[in-house]
Amino acid sequence: MSWHTIEKHALRLKPHKAGTSISDLHNLRTVLSNQYLQDQVRRVLSAAWLAWMLAIATQQLIRFFPSPDAELNGDAFWTYLPNARRFLAAPWSYLTTDALNFYVAPLSYIWPAIWGANPVITQVANSILYLLCVL
Repeated sequence: MSWHTIEKHALRLKPHKAGTSISDLHNLRTVLSNQYLQDQVRRVLSAAWLAWMLAIATQQLIRFFPSPDAELNGDAFWTYLPNARRFLAAPWSYLTTDALNFYVAPLSYIWPAIWGANPVITQVANSILYLLCVL
């Protein structure tokens, strides 16, 4: 066995710098474009899925959304909206001295108070919050 034969086999095992040939650049470009296309397809399919889910959720909201002149829920009419109005009128005195503050869940009147104790706007805000939860 000659030295050249041993060296030839040893050089096969030796790590070497990858040369940048035209075929290597073409292969790299192909791999990157395939990955880019896969990412684009994944994004489009995800967006389509979310759009479909939001469309279904919006249909359900429209189906069950009460009309603006409909009678309010008893809890909203007798508890949450009056407490929200009292909170808006005098926040500190309501929180510290009014006994009605303690008859409801802690700060449950804040959500309707954020929307001005308006039942229609509160229902719209609840619907938007629901759609955001779907996302």
